[in-house]
Amino acid sequence: ARIDAWLQAQLALADYPSLSVAIIREGKIIYQGAFGYEDIKAGKRATIQTSYHVASVTKVFTASIAVMLQARGVIDLDQPVAKYLPEGVSISEEPEVGATITLRQLVSHTSGLPRGVPAEIQSVEGRYELEPKRLYEHLADVDLEFAPGTKELYSNLGFGLLGHALERA
Repeated sequence: ARIDAWLQAQLALADYPSLSVAIIREGKIIYQGAFGYEDIKAGKRATIQTSYHVASVTKVFTASIAVMLQARGVIDLDQPVAKYLPEGVSISEEPEVGATITLRQLVSHTSGLPRGVPAEIQSVEGRYELEPKRLYEHLADVDLEFAPGTKELYSNLGFGLLGHALERA
């Protein structure tokens, strides 16, 4: 009841239409609840089965996978991302600079890559899954916003590239 009351308060505080929560301890669901409306106009309440567009929350999973792969020795976060891409793929209109971008810089948003995805490189319109062939065709034309490692800029492109490199590794 205390968890329900607190979550209901958070929902109101954030002014979200709905919230679904699961708490897992030692691999078992110890709490689950849903609050608010999946569809306000239709009066359809949210349930624990309500699907949500998770968008940038996937960056947390991608970063976690990067750390796990580092711990297993599969990748080295301080190596250039180019090491994990096919031969001949270059990053940025300044390939010698783009070649220095590391996996750690991608995960920390310090790569210099722009925030947005600068071209049609998505598999399905409206989705963020990068299609490798399209990515490779446009990656060389990307203008870096700054030299890698010198500043911070949230980059969807950087995280998409990171996810792709992790998949290849």
